[in-house]
Amino acid sequence: MKSVYELKLNESLSYNEKDYSLRIIKVPGGWIYTINDYTGVGCAFVPLDKEFQKPKDTASVLETMDKEVLEQLDKEVVESVLEKVDKKEIS
Repeated sequence: MKSVYELKLNESLSYNEKDYSLRIIKVPGGWIYTINDYTGVGCAFVPLDKEFQKPKDTASVLETMDKEVLEQLDKEVVESVLEKVDKKEIS
């Protein structure tokens, strides 16, 4: 199952249970949680908090980069940036 941190802008996750349904939508700066149960509908904005986000590693950074862009970049520059990501100097 996808994590809320993996959602792209305006992408959503939905959970449907017997007594309620929950929808989480990624918006700029966080998520909007909407719950619908027997008492009605409620919404809440949840701001982004990177405390619980998985740290990026070299492989995940490479996966998000466009292959054509990578081919055009200087290999030394790419290696330097990825090294800093691994050391958590940048995110």
